Amino acid sequence: KQWYQRRVAITAGRVAGGRLAADVIATELGLDWNHIKKLQPLMVATNMTPKELLESVEEHLHPGAYTKDEIMGILGVDDSTFASIIGKSSNEVFRLYDRAVHVAGEASRVAEFRRICDENPADIQGLGRLIDESHLSLKDKYNVSIEELDNLTQICRDAGALGSRLVGAGFGGCTISMVPKEIADEFISQVWEAYYKPLNISFEEATSKHLFVSSPCAGACVLKVPS
Repeated sequence: KQWYQRRVAITAGRVAGGRLAADVIATELGLDWNHIKKLQPLMVATNMTPKELLESVEEHLHPGAYTKDEIMGILGVDDSTFASIIGKSSNEVFRLYDRAVHVAGEASRVAEFRRICDENPADIQGLGRLIDESHLSLKDKYNVSIEELDNLTQICRDAGALGSRLVGAGFGGCTISMVPKEIADEFISQVWEAYYKPLNISFEEATSKHLFVSSPCAGACVLKVPS
């Protein structure tokens, strides 16, 4: 229960950091921050691309921690209003720059990933690089990775993955790796040898419960059926 409560508190702090980053940038741009609750609405309000949002983060936020008093001064709010903004977070300091760099960077990476798929799908190294950059950002800027996930993604890269990152909310869980089809079987064997075998997990158990191959496919879409 204590671990769960700590995770809830940490997650709330990240959510608050993203909200406050959007509010501070909106204020610096002369917008009414009351209507900006996330970075995505800020992009819509200013017609910014993901790349432009990242540039705005670099221009208007400073690295390192913001104190509660510093943010209250920028937004011009009192304790009560500030408490309503941060919700369940009990933080006294907030890493606005790191949180915003991660969110804006992820949006930019998604756009670049799609661009490569549309314009130069043979650039699988470029796709893998974006996946690795995503994990590094989740680790260093959003702080949701753990040592085991970092070790596992590196093992996957050493086994031939073009890119590897955590998936889900972090703090444990799963990874996804981009692996050439022709080495998939060898990749699974190497990952089992390096990660699961030392944990006394048999190859059979690992491949039935933990390690599996999937292929890219179309995502959610709307199908129009002729009447």
